Amino acid sequence: GFGRSTDYDGFPYCDIGLANRRVNENASLEKMVMGMRVKSDQSTCSVSNGRISSEKKATWSYIQNTAIIRIGGQTTAGLRHLFGHVRNFRIWHKALTDAQVGESI
Repeated sequence: GFGRSTDYDGFPYCDIGLANRRVNENASLEKMVMGMRVKSDQSTCSVSNGRISSEKKATWSYIQNTAIIRIGGQTTAGLRHLFGHVRNFRIWHKALTDAQVGESI
C-alpha cells in the first residue's frame, strides 16, 4: 500500500513534494527505475519499475525561480542520502499517458 516514508526508512522511494505518492511495494528492491509525473491539472504520481501510484493533486500552482529539484537527501538537515547512482535522468515537456509512463519507467 501507500504509507508514510517512516514505514520504510532505509529503503529507496520516489516522492514528489507534499503530494506524498509512493510505490512502497517496491521498497525492498535494490535496483529501481523511478519517476514522477505532474499533469497540467496539478495531479501528481510516482512511478517505480512500471508501477504507478494513485494520483493526488499538489497544492502548489507554479514553480518559483527559487524552487529546488532534490535527488537524494532531505531538506537542509541532510537526514536522508542517496547511496547509489542516478542514470538516464530525463525530463519530458509534456504529460505522458499511463501506458507511456509504464513503458518508459
